[in-house]
Amino acid sequence: MDFEIAGSVNRPGTYELERGAPFASLLLEKAQGVRDGRALKAVLPLGTACPALDAAEALSIKLDEDSFAGLGSCLSDGRLVVVSEDDSMIELLSRSVNEFARSCCRRIASCREAVGLMRSISDRMSRRGSSAKDAGCMLDAAFAMEAFACCPRGKGLARFVAATVTKFWPEFAGNASEVKP
Repeated sequence: MDFEIAGSVNRPGTYELERGAPFASLLLEKAQGVRDGRALKAVLPLGTACPALDAAEALSIKLDEDSFAGLGSCLSDGRLVVVSEDDSMIELLSRSVNEFARSCCRRIASCREAVGLMRSISDRMSRRGSSAKDAGCMLDAAFAMEAFACCPRGKGLARFVAATVTKFWPEFAGNASEVKP
């Protein structure tokens, strides 16, 4: 199967590997590791259409649908975006939410309102930093959107936002001492 790897890697491209091969072999052998020797922070299957994997999950996963589904994500057509330790998950989330807001249909009120709220929060987090309150509000908006969205894209964004904020809570909560949800 062909796997496309992009983002913070030394050799982005499309590589043929057997389904079920370790992701680590795709990253380390084919793509020649994370750019500039940085540490892996996350992998985004299908960009932002599926929940992100943190570094530990990504380095131990096999490239097959069952392995990704077991972690609450998806492999789909084999497109994977690598995020390095220097990449901001807040910036990534903000860009993703803003892109979705520009391209969504805006016909369903609950989806439109949730996207508007997520956009406002993510823009605020990008400008002045994040807090536990902002991160909690972002999770609430994502959960509401997943419950009421009618299209797979809306539900996919909601799952991506919820998984990203939850898995990378310390980055989103800033220096707050509040407990992870």
